[in-house]
Amino acid sequence: MTANPASPQPPRPNRAEPTPLRPVQAAADPTPAVTLSVIVVGYNRRDLLAQCVASVLADADGCTTEVIVVDNASRDGSAAMVAEQFPQVRLLANPENVGYGRGLNEGIAVASGAFVLVLNQDIVLRPRTLRALLRCAAAHPDAGVVGARLEYADGRFQHSAFRFPDTAQAFYGFFDSLVPLDSVANGRYPAEQYHREFVAEHLLGACLLFRRAALEQVGAFDPAFFMYYEETDLCWRLMRAGWRNYYTPDARVMHVSAASTSAASEAMSVEFHRSQAIFYRRHRGVGGYALLKGIVCAGVAYRLARTVRACLRGRISRALLRERLGGYWRILWF
Repeated sequence: MTANPASPQPPRPNRAEPTPLRPVQAAADPTPAVTLSVIVVGYNRRDLLAQCVASVLADADGCTTEVIVVDNASRDGSAAMVAEQFPQVRLLANPENVGYGRGLNEGIAVASGAFVLVLNQDIVLRPRTLRALLRCAAAHPDAGVVGARLEYADGRFQHSAFRFPDTAQAFYGFFDSLVPLDSVANGRYPAEQYHREFVAEHLLGACLLFRRAALEQVGAFDPAFFMYYEETDLCWRLMRAGWRNYYTPDARVMHVSAASTSAASEAMSVEFHRSQAIFYRRHRGVGGYALLKGIVCAGVAYRLARTVRACLRGRISRALLRERLGGYWRILWF
């Protein structure tokens, strides 16, 4: 998933619980009940955030929709931009970066829609996306969440549905030259399958429509995951509770892939492995977590050797070498 760069001190992982939701109350006035709440978490990319919000508002014609933007203490004027350019949007401005999942939870807590759409700030909705997502959810009462077809700006396909993480995926995450990134062996569904609707194990969190009744049953995003794996954990809990996770090709969105995280790739790698360790401890048991730690130790040794060699050959700086060494050390202790 694409998410916000981490704050220096992410929340402690082990004792956090998913955020409970308040039930939606019947309206006391004749105003139509909100069908859809759209929540966008923004962080230091006001240009992307403006594009995202504008695409939502343009596609919301005919839908009873509210839009909520949660700004995670951006330093580039993102919150002021939203207040000035989109006065119809509800703005929640955090004094600090609370992480992607917790930011979404803040939006979900004040949302009133029967369905909740969560978006990365680097998403642009294609025309009729909202209707396609709602149509799929309406056609499948067992749908706890519906995911869209993700495409790059040039129209190229991007995987947005996956098998749940296992030791094979953890292994290939380090030794990525052994199989193609998008292979079935690496937890991907075949590309041709994306031409039709199907039930997936978990969906990428860049654009997800949740049924509020499902969130009320299992809870919202677990704040233990500062970023990465928060949608995987939620899809797991939905599936265990009897809901299904649907992908529909009729809803198409443009995803400026990794635009929110690429500027801090080393820190993001550490956050990824931190969240990975939490997920395996919770959902893969002692044995699964022990296998993961073995893979991580071997993978870190492999990456360390490559990094040192690259530094000796002048391909990376000593400063980057020191930064990566610190990251490798932290990853070993998760």
